[in-house]
Amino acid sequence: MNGIDGMVSRIRADSEARCDEIARKAAEECESIRIDYAQTEQDEYWRFLSASAKEMEQRMEQLNDLASQESKKQIHATQQELLDAAFDLAVEKLLELPGEKYLEILAGLNIESDCTASDLVGRSKERLSPLVMEALFD
Repeated sequence: MNGIDGMVSRIRADSEARCDEIARKAAEECESIRIDYAQTEQDEYWRFLSASAKEMEQRMEQLNDLASQESKKQIHATQQELLDAAFDLAVEKLLELPGEKYLEILAGLNIESDCTASDLVGRSKERLSPLVMEALFD
């Protein structure tokens, strides 16, 4: 039985060697697939991160533009309020003036003497306000 036992041993050894080779190749292929998936995972992670960063930058630009526009609106509104308040104060000061001083200011502004304070209010604030303010606060 030595001959048969030897053949069986050799077949068994060949079979085990072949199984080991198949297992080694399968393990290598599994490792290769794992590495590929890990790289794909990393690539997808960085793509997502990059896209998110770009989206965040765009949103920040939009918010900055919106804040800038709102700031300009607020500045303009405040400037308008200040101009209106200055004009109203100038009209108040004109109304408080004694007649001769009032006429003197009107003459200096080349305005007729029968012009009333309400006539002044009806004129252009942008054109009249600096002149009135200068005359009243010299």
